[in-house]
Amino acid sequence: MLNDSEQKVIIRDGEVICPRCGESLTPEDLEGFSACPYCNYVFPRTRELEDFIVSQAVRQWVRHQQFPG
Repeated sequence: MLNDSEQKVIIRDGEVICPRCGESLTPEDLEGFSACPYCNYVFPRTRELEDFIVSQAVRQWVRHQQFPG
């Protein structure tokens, strides 16, 4: 069995899959804490995970901006 540091985090379709319990998590689930709310798996902080967490906030910010056109 793989220990937590060896488990691969899967990010797809706007969700991240917890490698320990298999739950699908949204950016909101992880933005305040870096642990799975279901099993307390602590996600390693990677560039991909950080991008996943802030992506929804960035998209929302861009939608509300008025760019000169």
